[in-house]
Amino acid sequence: MDEELREWLKKQGKKVLIGFMIFVLIFVGLPGFYVYFSGRLEVPPQTVKVVKEFSFKNGSFSIVSKVYENKETKRSEVFRKWPVIPGTKIGYVEKEYSLKDPFKFERKGFYSWSKYDRTGNKDDLKTVEGYVLYGEFTVQDWQSYVNMIDPSLYTTGEKEIIEREDIVGWIIEQALIYAGQNYYPQVESEFFARIDFIKALKDKAGLKDPEEIKSFIIENVPWYWALGVNQFEGLAWMGRIYGEQPISPWFGEAGTDWQNKFATGQITEQDIAFCCFKAYEFEKKMLSDPKTITEEEKAFYKDVLLPLFQALCQMDTTNGLYDNELLWSMAVEGAFKPVDEAALKFMKEMVPSVLENGTKIVLTQDQNFAEFLKLINLKIAVKFEERPLFTEDGTVDPDFQQIYSDHWAEISAAE
Repeated sequence: MDEELREWLKKQGKKVLIGFMIFVLIFVGLPGFYVYFSGRLEVPPQTVKVVKEFSFKNGSFSIVSKVYENKETKRSEVFRKWPVIPGTKIGYVEKEYSLKDPFKFERKGFYSWSKYDRTGNKDDLKTVEGYVLYGEFTVQDWQSYVNMIDPSLYTTGEKEIIEREDIVGWIIEQALIYAGQNYYPQVESEFFARIDFIKALKDKAGLKDPEEIKSFIIENVPWYWALGVNQFEGLAWMGRIYGEQPISPWFGEAGTDWQNKFATGQITEQDIAFCCFKAYEFEKKMLSDPKTITEEEKAFYKDVLLPLFQALCQMDTTNGLYDNELLWSMAVEGAFKPVDEAALKFMKEMVPSVLENGTKIVLTQDQNFAEFLKLINLKIAVKFEERPLFTEDGTVDPDFQQIYSDHWAEISAAE
């Protein structure tokens, strides 16, 4: 038997060896080569590639997006990734990003209207006015950014995949809309309250020149300049509730360094409210019957109210929402112009900064937005612009579809 086996091996050995090698090559070698080469990922300089891979976590498998980042400026880097599994998303490069330039986005249509609504001119039916959000950002933490900004969460059915930078633009737009709903009405109300206040003041005091009006307010009633008309009146009402005595014991002292008191946080909101109430009472007596003002009230006005609020005039009392001096300047100018003209100037020159600054406030104060901001370096700008209602190919701009629907009858009649 052994002789027969040896004889057979002599005759068939080479064939067996070749067959075994073919078997190893087909079932071991080729898959090995495939795994090696399809699992190789070359990332060029200043580039990020996102790859779909398997992940085993908490006892279960899932498909995740893994980031491979090459920060080098001159040479490519090679990484090992999951091999490509045909028929699935595993191992395929989902997206490639360049690190050389910031990502940019543009959003419009959130606060827009037909120019025809403002002018009544039929030539303006195909023109849209409104605010445009411009933004650019760089990514700080790519893996967290990719995990948080998942296009599949914003895509349904056959809809085209949305780019991550567009999703970022949408997120910032939501913050802007929230800021507009919460901050714009109060600034608009304050603007027109200042115009009414200036009109009444210039008639009573015989003031005609804008610089003369500004000087009069700061020198005689600086609480209005420092806080604005609405906030001053609100704080005066609060001061009446707080009572007749200041919170801090040094409030009656002459020569107080008010700038230092503000800088060191020694002045509370209740202190300011108390002083607003005292200023309101003093002003009311000055207008009705100056003879009823006591010497003590005159001294408090001279030694406390004037220097305190004049110091406050040099500070930001709007929490960065808008430029207080610019709003006063626009209100002074608006008091000498027709209301529509003043309102248009306010829309074009003040509202963009209110929306922009308000958005920044929302992004930093809201915890969800704040967590998102840790992932990117963001710059935004809001501008008032005119845009055509129709695109170059003659179709309605998708962002202005509602405006077209509201005016299609007038547009059709005008054609």
